Order: sequence, then structure tokens, then C-alpha cells
Amino acid sequence: MKTGFAANFIHSLDSESLMRTVLLYKKQTNNQPIFTIHDCFMVPAPNKAVLIDCFKDSFITIYSTDRIKKLYEMNKTPLSITTKSKNTFKLKDIRNSKYILV
Repeated sequence: MKTGFAANFIHSLDSESLMRTVLLYKKQTNNQPIFTIHDCFMVPAPNKAVLIDCFKDSFITIYSTDRIKKLYEMNKTPLSITTKSKNTFKLKDIRNSKYILV
């Protein structure tokens, strides 16, 4: 269980990213088609920019929360996970990033 925690935790974040991106894309495109395989997306070419914006927004939403701290508070169980101190990276800067998804 200890050895699988990190991988399962990361997979859950990947899954949430996929779900949020698809739901936001469907909402913003009035239910236009979107296909996914693992972490790959396929949409009609004219909707590429919308998909990229949806992915960026989802990424920012997910990683704006300290998930490890939230998990700890929900379970009140000590986790043997060390985290680095917070850096100066600003998640909202991803909005202006050219290369988050291509």
C-alpha cells in the first residue's frame, strides 16, 4: 500500500485533469465531439484553441490546492511524504504558456 500511494495519487490527478478538461470543453463548445485515449485528446481542428484553454484552466484549478495537505486533513493520518518548500512559480502563469498542450 505504501509503495503504490504516490502512483495512485498521481493517476487520480491525471484522471481529474481529463475529466475537468472534457466537461469544460463540452460546455464551452455546446457539446462538440471530443475523444480521449489516456492523456491524449482529439477534437475538430477549429476547436483546438478551446481545448488548450480548457486544459490550462483545469490544470490551474487542480494544482491551486495543496492536495497532500487536504488528503492529510481528511484522514488525519500521518503520511510519510516530504514536500519541498513552496517556490515562486505562479500557476496562473500557465494561462499564458505556449507549450502546455499541443
